[in-house]
Amino acid sequence: MELNNLKEIWNDLGKEPVYGNNNKQLAEMLNKSSKSPIAKMKRNLLWEFIIVTILFIPVAIYYFLAFNGSFSIIAWMYILLLLLCATYFYYKNKLLTEMQCTACMVKSNLEKQVTMLERYVRLYLIAGTIIVPLVIIWLWFVVFSKLPPHQNRFHFFPSSSVPLIKTGVFWAIAIVVFTILLYYVNKWYIYKLYGRHIAKLKAILAEMEEE
Repeated sequence: MELNNLKEIWNDLGKEPVYGNNNKQLAEMLNKSSKSPIAKMKRNLLWEFIIVTILFIPVAIYYFLAFNGSFSIIAWMYILLLLLCATYFYYKNKLLTEMQCTACMVKSNLEKQVTMLERYVRLYLIAGTIIVPLVIIWLWFVVFSKLPPHQNRFHFFPSSSVPLIKTGVFWAIAIVVFTILLYYVNKWYIYKLYGRHIAKLKAILAEMEEE
């Protein structure tokens, strides 16, 4: 179900917004002020990208150099994740920049852009929740195949003393619990950075509807 939602959201991201004529009231309420909801989301997005880059690049370099390069596949994984994040941040920043266009601030157009922004946020929540357990499973297989002498050190891998079914049940429960916790942490985090500002934009549009 989540994968189908992710596919639908990703397909919707390619649709271009339709611009219209000026709307003075919207331009006054949603200008390029540093306190506007859009400007705050752009700052949060920039800081997110900087933090992700600072975290991922050193880890990738470490796995390229450590263990005689035997774990370079993990380094490539971090590079791939960084590229995916950069692509997402680029398109999201592009949308936010378009939403700051004073000449394009028509209520109907902004409504479409807010809807598109909500899809980006939903994609972020779903993808961010799914990708972590998938990476954990993938890393498990990498370590299992690369470090057989250390398999039994923490009993995280099947062996003669630790049956496969016992290891499988342990990891299945651990990953399910972790994924559920991660979902709610991500939900809180995304709301703090973007959700509350989207709610402000929707409130502004609702107020204009009543006038």
